[in-house]
Amino acid sequence: MIPLAVYEHQTPITSQNSLYSYTGKTSSERPSLLKQSKPKKNVQSKAELNKIKKLAKHLIEKKNEMVVEYENVQNGIESSTNVKSDDIWADDAAVGPDSGKPLGKISNINQIIPPVELPHPGQSYNPDPSDYLELLNRVVDQVQEDKNTKVSESLDTVLHTTFPSLNLAEIGFKQKQKLINLIVQGKTDETSLTNALQDEDMGDENMEDADESDQEEEGKRTKKNKKKTRTDRNRMKRAKLEERKQLLAKNIKKLVNDVNHIKVLQKMDKDTTKGGIEKARKFKNFVRKLVSGRIPTRISNKKFKNDPPKLLLTEEMSSSLKGLNLGNSSSIDTIYKSIYRRGLLPPPPTLDNKYKSSVKKRLSYGKKIVKRLRERGEL
Repeated sequence: MIPLAVYEHQTPITSQNSLYSYTGKTSSERPSLLKQSKPKKNVQSKAELNKIKKLAKHLIEKKNEMVVEYENVQNGIESSTNVKSDDIWADDAAVGPDSGKPLGKISNINQIIPPVELPHPGQSYNPDPSDYLELLNRVVDQVQEDKNTKVSESLDTVLHTTFPSLNLAEIGFKQKQKLINLIVQGKTDETSLTNALQDEDMGDENMEDADESDQEEEGKRTKKNKKKTRTDRNRMKRAKLEERKQLLAKNIKKLVNDVNHIKVLQKMDKDTTKGGIEKARKFKNFVRKLVSGRIPTRISNKKFKNDPPKLLLTEEMSSSLKGLNLGNSSSIDTIYKSIYRRGLLPPPPTLDNKYKSSVKKRLSYGKKIVKRLRERGEL
């Protein structure tokens, strides 16, 4: 057993060079003397020194930039006091970065099409003569263009409107085509009409004479049945063999072409897969632009055909608002037209012959289906 240490409280012994502390003493050993450790020098590595140098250099550059910016701002303020301000409401006001008028930035294409279309100045109840003439010319051009581009009218209706005295039942298809060409060229006088019809009649007469001469020659021919000799039979046999060889070669060529066509189809399949990837990429870009607002949103896939603007005739115009004849127009016409024009809703169908025929077909098809269901007892 080790005896317990007996501690004696004594004052520490000090000297000039070192500091000693007397902690205690055991029964068998002298008290341990502890020497105080000296602090280490703060030695930094080269990497840390380089970082500090770079940071100091960066701070100096930032300070110089701030000084230069402050000087430029002061110079700009002094120069702006000497320059005359631009009038943004003037007619000759310049638009640019250095002008007083700011540049207009359109963030969305939908803003290009206004929600409400403003009426033309010529549609006023008391318009200016120049505006009225401009609107009149525009309406006439639009109506004429609609007439030229109308495809739904048949040939008979067009010819009947232009040549009402003409009997269309006695005219052939080629003659109708010639008459349509005359209408397109604007030659609707009697001389051009008679020339076109006479040319066709002369052509018909020549064809009839040719047919009669052919019939006379066929009547003069006589059939002669000759007896076939051995040489004739051999010649026919050789011709049949040659025909079989040609047919076999043709079949072989067709087979080779089919094999080559299969290879072409395989290449086309590869191309279609690449095309599908390209289509998917284009669709993603389209959706991205649509969400960002760079392209207008369109729900309808039909093109809106705007009617010509309403124009009052000279006898319908009045100098007072009380006697103004507005017709069937209402205050919300411009609103729903703008909705159709921007493609937010599909426009109403045009009630032409094509639309009426399609409606009749659908109704007849629906009646047939109802009749079948009733016969089966399902309805």
